[in-house]
Amino acid sequence: FPDTCSLEQVHTLHRHAERHPTARVGVNLIKFSKKLKEAVNVSRYLGELEWLKSWNYTLDTEHLMPKGFQTQFESGRTYWENYGKLIYKANKYSCPKEGFNIGNSKNRAKVNIPVIRATDQERIRASAEAWASGFFGEGSDFASNDDVSDCYTMVLQSESVGTNNTLSCGYSCPNFHNYKYYPGRVKNAEWVDIYLTDAVLRLQNHLPEFKNLTNGDVYHMQNLCAFETAFYGSSKFCGLFTDEEWAGYEYAADLIFYHGYSFGSRFGQARGAGWVTEFLARLEKEHINIPKNGFYLDMSHDIDIVSVLATMRFDFLKSAFPSSHMDPTRQFVSSRLVPFGSRLNFEVLQCETGKYIRAKINDRVLPLASLGDCGENRQGLCEYEKFIRGLQDCLDIANFDNVC
Repeated sequence: FPDTCSLEQVHTLHRHAERHPTARVGVNLIKFSKKLKEAVNVSRYLGELEWLKSWNYTLDTEHLMPKGFQTQFESGRTYWENYGKLIYKANKYSCPKEGFNIGNSKNRAKVNIPVIRATDQERIRASAEAWASGFFGEGSDFASNDDVSDCYTMVLQSESVGTNNTLSCGYSCPNFHNYKYYPGRVKNAEWVDIYLTDAVLRLQNHLPEFKNLTNGDVYHMQNLCAFETAFYGSSKFCGLFTDEEWAGYEYAADLIFYHGYSFGSRFGQARGAGWVTEFLARLEKEHINIPKNGFYLDMSHDIDIVSVLATMRFDFLKSAFPSSHMDPTRQFVSSRLVPFGSRLNFEVLQCETGKYIRAKINDRVLPLASLGDCGENRQGLCEYEKFIRGLQDCLDIANFDNVC
């Protein structure tokens, strides 16, 4: 940010890190893997796919991967370097215990210390704990008995139907939760039937015993590449596809996010309204029962982050997003917006000319021109009061009460 500004506060919506497949995806991968192994076991010659004879499906379901813990620890450490030192005015050699309002007693009562929010889902809670270990410094003199949980309060929101959950916001939007049509998945399936046609023909020749290999089957192979790479660091499934087919795979994911949870969904803007309402309350210092903190860290899901982006009307992300062909000019690319461990940061800056807010996603400054009266700004700054009015307008447009 500009040299004439100082950092006053940061509000962060953070995605969990690398995880195993969700239950729905995992079931499909297990079914496909079983069918694949049955075909491989009766095949005499597989050529370049001979490695499939010794391959087995070894992924878990839902849980955070070991790499995920590392990703979140590094994220917390980097957050301290980029923001924590400035917020708490720490230097290279000292960490201000008193800055966290912990006190000097060994008991360290949890009063007036930072609040980190997550959900009760295992990978969300574990991501938040790993992040905190990186930020506060596991084993440093911040923690008593090497336990950084002394340094913050963890608040968990329940992931269950009908709860007021703003970090897994589908649960607080009954109409979304009960909706039986999934436009994102429909668009994804339409595109999968197009871009993987050549791959099906190519792989069917190598797997003659796999009867009726479908585009969906081959899509599972691409998913196996992605998850095995996250877990093991590499996957032989990855080499089965061309660069164009991997671009198609990325677009297939974009269709799910855009039409399922963002601008392309009738619920997209409303889904993110809960978190934006809380964010606005923190900025206005209303209805908040916790002390003013230097930072707010909320651990969440990818689909909730893209909903918040829609609620806040980052209109440069809008696109027609057809399922018949790729749009090469699109700005909504899920692998850039919400990869594992992605971060949506809102920096509150006190500058010589006034108070401003800047938005960043994964270190990319986001333009705020479409938010109310913010207007164009080369450095991505919006005047504080204009930003607040813009959020209020966004919530009116989201129309949560009627949509959800």
